[in-house]
Amino acid sequence: CLFSLLDRLRKRFGPDAMEVLPASGALQSLFAKLKEPWEGAVVLSGHGRDLTGERLAGTVKANRLTVLFCDKDHTPAWACRVLEEFGLGGVSAAAGERLDHDDERIASGAARDLADLPFGGMSVARFLNGSPSGRFWPGLKDESFTRGHVPMTKRFVRAQILSLLAPQPGDVLWDVGAGTGSVSVELALAA
Repeated sequence: CLFSLLDRLRKRFGPDAMEVLPASGALQSLFAKLKEPWEGAVVLSGHGRDLTGERLAGTVKANRLTVLFCDKDHTPAWACRVLEEFGLGGVSAAAGERLDHDDERIASGAARDLADLPFGGMSVARFLNGSPSGRFWPGLKDESFTRGHVPMTKRFVRAQILSLLAPQPGDVLWDVGAGTGSVSVELALAA
């Protein structure tokens, strides 16, 4: 029921017309084989979704544990190359393909070392960041900025602006009439 067809089937046939039988999936199988817990993982999927390298890198950078359901375009090798490009090549990576089959494959190491994995699209990747940056919370203290006598957007107004704009990693934002740049700085930290 995680990144599955369940939601589409429910909408088409209704929940009363279906029976859902649980089974172990790729995520559970990979973590069982790695002998690692997966609670707290942020799960992304490349299957038919608009997944950018910026979003993947931003998620891995900000979180201790990230899982990626791969497809033919968003393979473990693609993900590892993206992480290397964004300065996260040292993050611990693992990937599994055809898990629970006789020909299953699992590889692990630093992301930079797995950037040429010949894994196919039906695989799952795990990224473990030992020093995540954490999530950015808007509303830096006014004293965080050097401004002299130039007016500046105050802390609570900046926080509200960022809350309403809801910038995501990789977004491109323009702050026209930036003044001291306090809103621009917080937008950059968020995106």
